[in-house]
Amino acid sequence: MPDVVYLHVGPHKTGTTSLQHAFYSNTARLRRYGIHYPNTGRMGAAHQNIARACRDQDHDTLGALQDEIRDVPKVLISSELIAGLGDRGLHLLRDALDCANVQIAYTLRRLPAHWASHWKELIKHGQPFSFTQYLALMQDQNTRRVNLPPQPFRQLINLERVFGRDALRVMIYDARSTPIQDYGPNFVDDFLGLGQEADHFTTHRANVTSSDWQTELIRHINILSIEKRNYATKWAMRAALLQDLEKARPEWIAEFILVYERSRPSLISNLTPAVMSEQAKVLEKYADLIIDPIEAYRAPMTVEVRDVDPRQLPRPLRGAIESYCADLADRVGPIHTHPDHIQDQSPTE
Repeated sequence: MPDVVYLHVGPHKTGTTSLQHAFYSNTARLRRYGIHYPNTGRMGAAHQNIARACRDQDHDTLGALQDEIRDVPKVLISSELIAGLGDRGLHLLRDALDCANVQIAYTLRRLPAHWASHWKELIKHGQPFSFTQYLALMQDQNTRRVNLPPQPFRQLINLERVFGRDALRVMIYDARSTPIQDYGPNFVDDFLGLGQEADHFTTHRANVTSSDWQTELIRHINILSIEKRNYATKWAMRAALLQDLEKARPEWIAEFILVYERSRPSLISNLTPAVMSEQAKVLEKYADLIIDPIEAYRAPMTVEVRDVDPRQLPRPLRGAIESYCADLADRVGPIHTHPDHIQDQSPTE
């Protein structure tokens, strides 16, 4: 079995997609350094199906992974879904890797921006809830974890319990993703130790989030589609919507933007109690494992998120959106095959 396994576990919205594309496009270069980027469980550029195999106890996939990595010295696996696995899934992963030297890269991001970005990602994938409702999910222990705001303390605790504290390396997204610094090379150098060779792992923006008002419009489309259409159809509707917004916007869009801009914003900052509590727990237990300046995680931040109650839309505008939604559905038609290129955020455990 491998001498070392590198696990890049995310979580979501910490530059994972960009890094995964950099890993995948440099598989030959990694191989020259004895690092194997497995084909088993790979979905697009990431190993999402390895995480799902751990969640679902899919021993066939995990057995195939064992067979593939048995004779390679080093292995790199990247999936942000791993961060959300519970004890059972993480134990299955540890057993499948069968390696005493597992090194885990976990990335912190300032929570106001992290939670807002994750909420937008969930809206993109078809969820209908407002940002206020999203934050309230932290109080609902029965909610599927994928819908919860990322909670780094719980995720780090789970990883430590299964793989041990010495396996963890904690980085800070806000210290690494800056206008004057590319995220990829420093990450690869620090995590994989490739030195100047890491310069080839430049990252490009991937999984770009829509603008704020576009996200809110997508949420309204989701509300109208939630029980009527499957995931793949709703994804195609969203893609068609964004194409329409680039080419020829429907006339009612200007009114929707005006209503959106007049709506009352929700503010989340480093002084929000839930943020303060989570950040304090993380720093109290894991500050010594953070390899970046901690000030980048503590830095003050305020994020503004607006949401429009569909019931408060003017009736003609609401009717126009409903009509447009029906037209979108007719245009894309029912789609029954899950698009292979979509790395959807399916629940972990």
